Amino acid sequence: MMLIGCDAPVSVAGGQPNLWNCGGTLGEDSLSSPGTSCPGSNYSQTLFMWSLEGEGFIFPEDVGLPVGLNTRIQHLVLQVHYISNAGISRDTGDWSGVNVLYTKEPKPKAAGVLSMHVQGKVPPRTRMTWDSLCQVEGTAELEPFAFLGHTHSHGRLVSGWKIPRADEWISLGRSNPRAPQQFLPTPGNLTIKPGDILGSRCVLDNTDSDTEVVQGLTSHMEMCDFFLYFTVDISGLQLAQAEQQGKLSAAGQQCTNPGPPAFSWEKFGLRNIPRESVYAVDPK
Repeated sequence: MMLIGCDAPVSVAGGQPNLWNCGGTLGEDSLSSPGTSCPGSNYSQTLFMWSLEGEGFIFPEDVGLPVGLNTRIQHLVLQVHYISNAGISRDTGDWSGVNVLYTKEPKPKAAGVLSMHVQGKVPPRTRMTWDSLCQVEGTAELEPFAFLGHTHSHGRLVSGWKIPRADEWISLGRSNPRAPQQFLPTPGNLTIKPGDILGSRCVLDNTDSDTEVVQGLTSHMEMCDFFLYFTVDISGLQLAQAEQQGKLSAAGQQCTNPGPPAFSWEKFGLRNIPRESVYAVDPK
């Protein structure tokens, strides 16, 4: 399941106004298929992801995610992915959901999500890496506190990195994408400054197939995503002031790179690439 923030109320033509197909392949003829999670919006960002057997996710006590009022998130959408809809009753439907706790009281720290993505192809009988890089926007120092790596069935490892120099690497987290997907704590007390370079890498294994795998939404396709939750100190500021000062610019920032051979860390001139970005973590 994914919780997605949109900048406008959802606009779906025909069908059920609060239920639609966002681009899947289950063939729900009774549903409108606008092909997106936020039809009618110009902006969206992923706020939460979770898979079966994963654990919940609670912000630190002094942290809140700005929504509503004059923020860019005016509408929340729950996106649910199904392997099959055969077991769902047409009478009662599905009651999957996410509990969202909210307050009208300002929090001293605002949460945001920065994400890195790759759109590539994995040739048959190949094990390879997909790499992404991202330069942090805005004016505020970020304090990362959680991350999530996401692939489909070919993923073996997802890792994120802060790259102060071309040969220096600081881990933002490593995860096994075959394990239940959930946000995990970032290691240590890290800070990220405006202009810093972040990177992510996915290890993908297609060695047992004669078919090329392309990037896409369905389970037969592949994805490479790294989501980083961070906080920004906005104590003493109204949300509008924080926005105007660029303190929330990195919230919702998305960086997408093409896959190899068009792009790789090596092609970008990075050196001393950590072995931990290649070798998989414990599958448990």
